[in-house]
Amino acid sequence: MTRTILVIDDEPDLRAIARVAIEVIGGWSMLEAASGDEAVAAARASRPDAVLLDHLLGGEDGLDVAARLRAEEGLGSVPILMLSASLSIPASEHVDGFLAKPFNPRTLADEVAAAAGWTS
Repeated sequence: MTRTILVIDDEPDLRAIARVAIEVIGGWSMLEAASGDEAVAAARASRPDAVLLDHLLGGEDGLDVAARLRAEEGLGSVPILMLSASLSIPASEHVDGFLAKPFNPRTLADEVAAAAGWTS
C-alpha cells in the first residue's frame, strides 16, 4: 500500500534525506513543510497517512504544531511522530511516538511503520 508521509522540519537538508528514505527506500510518497503554517496547509490539502514532525521547528514548538494538526478535521487518527535529538521531551496527548534525530535513512520507513502500528 502506498502511503503519504508529511515531513515537517525547518532544515532543507533533513527533508532531502527524509525524501530519499521515504520515497526511494520506503516506496511511499512524501510531502514536506518547513513551518507549522505550511504543515497545517499541506495536511488540509492532502490528508497524509502519517506525520513526522521536528520537535524544535525554527522557533515553533513541535508539540504546539502537533496540537494544531490534531485540531484539524479528519486528522485525529493520523499518527504524528516527533523527531528529536533531545532525550527529554514532555509527554503529549497529540503525539503518537518519538523517533531519534538524526535518523538512519535506511531504516526510517520501517521505524515510521512500526511507530504508526502499520503491518506489512
